[in-house]
Amino acid sequence: MTADAMSQNIRPRAFFFDSNKGIVRISMKRFGHLGAPGSDEAFPEYANQRIRYALVFLRMENRNPIGIEHAEFGTIDFDSNGHIDKKKQEKRLRVSAAMLDVSPEQSPENVIRAGALFAKKKHEREYEWVPTDEEMDLLAKKLFPKRKPKGCKP
Repeated sequence: MTADAMSQNIRPRAFFFDSNKGIVRISMKRFGHLGAPGSDEAFPEYANQRIRYALVFLRMENRNPIGIEHAEFGTIDFDSNGHIDKKKQEKRLRVSAAMLDVSPEQSPENVIRAGALFAKKKHEREYEWVPTDEEMDLLAKKLFPKRKPKGCKP
């Protein structure tokens, strides 16, 4: 492994897209505790709301962000206390599980196993979102306060 490869690593960053506050960085500890078994993590300011989030994996070099490795844009539903809405989360997990085609049976080549494809489309439609160019520019300013990297598109 080269010295360059050793000094470069990946770090996650989480953000909520708040209609009042703009783009708000959320600590990975709090974000990771959302919906975790036994966790009591809450965001009371988002009670009874669906919040858009961005989970961005940054390439780092010498502790400085140099690019985006991967970005995920999804939604989180909160209950009346600001906890993750468990019923809606269970529904989301069922849709996510349906995206996996784990059937051991072989289908003839002319048969399309569409269940997983339909589930993927449903997941994209109900739980994912695509940021606008303006939202990506604002996010880039949060991620790279000193500069905007090339190719900062979703």
